[in-house]
Amino acid sequence: MRGDAGSVRRNGRRGGRSGKTAAVFTAAALALGLALAGPVVGGEGEGSSKQGKFLFRSKCKECHWPDKEGGEVTPITFTQQQWKDFFDKNKHKRKKDVWGEKFTAEELVHIKTYLIEHASDSPQPETCG
Repeated sequence: MRGDAGSVRRNGRRGGRSGKTAAVFTAAALALGLALAGPVVGGEGEGSSKQGKFLFRSKCKECHWPDKEGGEVTPITFTQQQWKDFFDKNKHKRKKDVWGEKFTAEELVHIKTYLIEHASDSPQPETCG
């Protein structure tokens, strides 16, 4: 029995791991890496769009409905850049009680992500909020 890559070992396989074992190892390493990374909060596009949609519907729609004080607002109300500017420049500052008391910083990141990902010029615009 030779030790080069072309030799056949005692178990009938060529040297190295089997394809199935390597695939399982790779999948496990990827899953572990994703689990350890967790959600990142604070930057653009780093929130959860799904969580943002829930928060938008449950909290923003209290004021932003056609017959409510804030008027109707949906993701397609603005373009992606307009939503980025809205959050980056704190355009909701007229209602300080809304930003400071109603939402945590993490919730705002999720809502921002949802609105940008479903804005009027996004690949997946969404009309309902």
